[in-house]
Amino acid sequence: MFAKGKKATYFDLESRPDLQRLQNPELMLGSLNGIVILDEIQIMPELFNVLRVLVDRPKNRTRFLILGSVSPGIIKNVSETLAGRVEFVELSGFDLKEAGAESWQKLWLRGGFPRSFLARSEGDSMAWREGFIRLSWNGISPVGSDSSLRRHASVLDDAGSLSRSNLECLGVSPVHGVI
Repeated sequence: MFAKGKKATYFDLESRPDLQRLQNPELMLGSLNGIVILDEIQIMPELFNVLRVLVDRPKNRTRFLILGSVSPGIIKNVSETLAGRVEFVELSGFDLKEAGAESWQKLWLRGGFPRSFLARSEGDSMAWREGFIRLSWNGISPVGSDSSLRRHASVLDDAGSLSRSNLECLGVSPVHGVI
């Protein structure tokens, strides 16, 4: 495992206390050793410039694990700012091999994102998917109402771009569907 046996410091950039700890990010991050995990870094893209400075310091032994949603703008910024210092690893949701063949229906209905797939109930899974899709969609094109979101989802369904579970949580009846 990546961090096994190593000291790690975690920052969740959706957390107010963690954001406050990073008011002076170069001072805070520069004082740490081991592995520093920055989760949801898309919230503070200005950290990439700070990371370049810290990574380039002589005798730097700190490693940074950067997690979060990516957009083309962030990828471009990171690629330019941290050229030669960063590696991208794309993580997908659970697949049938990971979920197990006996869980194929649950995987089909809930999708492969861990919080949706592992939710305690169908209602919890649906609530997570609704929130995820709404946030993801608003990052692409702000949607003002549920009916507007459903219209956009119907267009994507016609193009075969959404899974059954994602369509159902938006209140769209899937027209396509092959098992």
